[in-house]
Amino acid sequence: MTKLVSKEESIKVLDKLLHDIEHIEFVKKTATDTEREEMEAVMRDQISRLHCTLDEIERVLKHETNKSRKTYQFRKTLLST
Repeated sequence: MTKLVSKEESIKVLDKLLHDIEHIEFVKKTATDTEREEMEAVMRDQISRLHCTLDEIERVLKHETNKSRKTYQFRKTLLST
């Protein structure tokens, strides 16, 4: 036995499907935007930490260079006397 569906019922079902598809696309776009924003925040944090690390390395290298220079000057002074 075949059940016939009216044109109005078919239109209602198709409208509901279109609405559901639009909603799914919206949710997908929103989720993608949120993920991108979260990734950007993580990347900004990592870049900030890298800058701090590089600043610390630069400070230590500068200190060690000054220390080496002073040691060299001290030895040079001892040898010249």
